[in-house]
Parts: sequence; C-alpha cells; structure tokens
Amino acid sequence: MKATRGWKWVGIALCAAWFSCGQRSEDRSPPSANEREGRSDILQGLMSSRERAPAGGVGSAVLPTEPLGQGGAGRPEPSGRLQGHVSWVGDNELLIKDADGVEHDVGVDAQTLLYMQGEPASGLREFREGDEVRVTYGDGPGGLVAHLVDGTPGPGPRQGDARPEASSSDGAR
Repeated sequence: MKATRGWKWVGIALCAAWFSCGQRSEDRSPPSANEREGRSDILQGLMSSRERAPAGGVGSAVLPTEPLGQGGAGRPEPSGRLQGHVSWVGDNELLIKDADGVEHDVGVDAQTLLYMQGEPASGLREFREGDEVRVTYGDGPGGLVAHLVDGTPGPGPRQGDARPEASSSDGAR
C-alpha cells in the first residue's frame, strides 16, 4: 500500500513538471531580426540534409507551370492574399508589414514563384527592405508559405544598380 502512495506522488510531480515547462508567456513580443535570422539559419541547415538535386541536372531550376489556384504537385490551394512593404528579408522568408502596420512572417520555398516588376526574380536577394510586394500564400507546417511573390522596388537606390546620373554625365564630357 505504501508503494502505491509513493508512485502517486511521483506521478503528480511529473504532471506538475510537464505543465510548468509547457507554459508560455502571452505578453512576449515578436522575435527580433537577430532571432529570426538565427532561426532561419537553423532551419536551412536542417532542410539542406533533406534536399535532393533537381531532375534536370546541376543548376537547372524546375518551376511549376500550372496556373495559380490549381494546387498541383500536392500543394494546397492558396488561402489568402497580402499586400504591403518588405520589413526584412531572410534566407527563406520575408517579413511583410501590411497597410494596418501588422507584420506577417511569410516563408518562401523552392516552389514559390518570385517576380520583381513582372519579370522572374532569381531569388530573395532581389528583394530589399521597403519594396512593395503582393503575396499569395497558403498555410504550411511552420506558418504562412508564399505561393507567389510579386514585387515593385521601393524608393531609394538599390545596391548593384547603375545610377542614371553617372551615364548621362559621362556623355556630356
């Protein structure tokens, strides 16, 4: 009988430990850019071990050609649209601030179609903070996953772009 009482207290202690470890504070602020960057690096490392080489050979990109909304290749149909400005660009995610000032963390995967000014973009490196974007997204295992990102450059000079003033002043000399 004493042994049963002892196990009862062990069970209660384990349940109390489980519930105390699983609690999260609801007043936590959103993660900082450094925390998001670190999380992006960790997830990229985890996913790189599961990646496979493209079927067409080294360096070939295979983009889905089905129209938006068809949900082909086992991918669910887009569930929403979002328009706003880029607040932060990660390795495989965008932080987008909408017109109401709400930030949305949208993941980008290999199936995401990326466009800048209506032309296909080579990757997220073409997007900068302040660019206006329109995103069609679906729900994924880690949150929102972009199906289509269409961007328009924001104000200000872009890194790597030629300045029009330099080309016009060279012709005047």
